[in-house]
Amino acid sequence: LQEAYVKTLNLAVTGGEKAAEAQKNVNQMQKDGAKYSVQYGKSQQAIAEGYQELIKRGYTSAEALGAMRSELQASVASGDDFNDVLSVTSQVVDAYGMRTDNAAKMTKNTKEVVNQLAYAADMTATDFQSLGKGMEYVGDSAHSAGFKLSETSAAMGILSNHGLEADKAGTGLRKVINSTTGALSDQEAAQKGSAASIDSLNEKIAEHQKKIADYQAAEKAGTKSSKSATSAIKTQQEAIEKLNGKVQAVQSGGTKDMLSKLGISRSQLVDSNGNLRDMTTIMEVINEKTKHMGTAQKNSVFNSLFGTTGQQAGIILAQNNQELDELNKKVEKSADGQGYVANLAKKNMTTVKAELQQFSQAGQAAMIMIGKQMLPVISEAAVKMAKAFNSKDGQEGLRKIADGVAFVSDKIIKLVEFIGTHSGEVKALGVAFASIWAFKKISDTVGWVKTAIGTYRELNGVLKTTAAL
Repeated sequence: LQEAYVKTLNLAVTGGEKAAEAQKNVNQMQKDGAKYSVQYGKSQQAIAEGYQELIKRGYTSAEALGAMRSELQASVASGDDFNDVLSVTSQVVDAYGMRTDNAAKMTKNTKEVVNQLAYAADMTATDFQSLGKGMEYVGDSAHSAGFKLSETSAAMGILSNHGLEADKAGTGLRKVINSTTGALSDQEAAQKGSAASIDSLNEKIAEHQKKIADYQAAEKAGTKSSKSATSAIKTQQEAIEKLNGKVQAVQSGGTKDMLSKLGISRSQLVDSNGNLRDMTTIMEVINEKTKHMGTAQKNSVFNSLFGTTGQQAGIILAQNNQELDELNKKVEKSADGQGYVANLAKKNMTTVKAELQQFSQAGQAAMIMIGKQMLPVISEAAVKMAKAFNSKDGQEGLRKIADGVAFVSDKIIKLVEFIGTHSGEVKALGVAFASIWAFKKISDTVGWVKTAIGTYRELNGVLKTTAAL
């Protein structure tokens, strides 16, 4: 346990934190870890390794301090493995740009993330880990498009209810989001002259290229994890590739405007500030324009809008837009007050299993405290012992002990050798001792029989005298 916190301190300092500040925060980690261990039934070692994992992911010691309580509550509330919760939450915090060096704000942000993910998972057919897996694929794209975490979580939950889970849900939803922005660009391009459209597309390509440079700089500075940066850069590269294709399409006069064909105007999907409207509104508009179509036509339209990858996800979200809206509102409020996971974790800690885990960790905490108190004494004794053994008198004492052990060992070896070479004599001696023992037992038995007979005779005489009276 001590080693884990020492490594955490070293990681924080080598990562650029001031030693004094890092030490202060690691000391607080140890105090919190001991408290959380008994409160949530998790081992202090697991909690210490959790802090270390957050530091490795680029968190400062202050950020890690602010995140831990909510991470533990989410694990207890959802029943998912603590390490899985830790991994998922930190990845989503990164994707949504919610990491901050302020411990209070980090606590608030982490609380919001774990509550919204846990609630969406518990109210639908998915689970915390699967939801996190999907977020790996869609998190950065959803955040970049302006969709709230609650919307993205709710959408992933709705998709799970209809058979799209984890990475399939993530890739499907990402395609829906990217294709929606792409369809709006197609519509805009079709409504402008070819030259103006190409200039506009090139400007957007430049914007995506700038975002790639920003993500690379953030990764280098340590404010964004390598995994998250790679995912975000890939999203921008895909967008650039699509825009290049549109430039070629405009130049060849082959631009397709599916939204206008459906009778959907830009203002229905984009607000006055140029931002996408919420996901429920977008899906409701698309559903209104397609709900009376036959199956073949509808599949063709959704394939044209969202491609093969996003077709199924698009259909599910459009047809279930009301369900998406209701779930999103509940997910958005899940962090209010103490929060969903805090309340559920508290209830889950009342089971016999949880209480036994708490009792076990309380005992472990006591042993750790005893160990801390004994460590200086043991260390001092070890130093004194080493000093004594290295002294002249100590060396002489050790030599005498060694001589004594050698003497006893030598005699034992000679005895064993004698028994091996004089087996006949040893056997005869054994028989003699056995005979003496047997003779003594027989003599004792004869004496007992004599005593018994004498006692019987005396008792018989007493009985006869009593009868005559």
